[in-house]
Amino acid sequence: MATAKRAEVLLDPDAYDRLEERAAREGISLSELIGRAVEQTFPAPPKTARSAVQRIAALNLPLADWEALEQEILDARAGDLR
Repeated sequence: MATAKRAEVLLDPDAYDRLEERAAREGISLSELIGRAVEQTFPAPPKTARSAVQRIAALNLPLADWEALEQEILDARAGDLR
């Protein structure tokens, strides 16, 4: 796991109590409960997808206009039917 960073969050007392009770029920720390909630609410994109996109973008490939790209796709599909 990457080095954790500290964040200070101010909660109203009722919300804090609810979180503490939930963490106790699940047998985890309040910090772990909040960390899990953040990951569920704001999941990170899969690393494999992110790295694949970065590698493709780094290739600096020429971009074709849509008509040319569409024709290539149609030609390739036609070749599959032959």
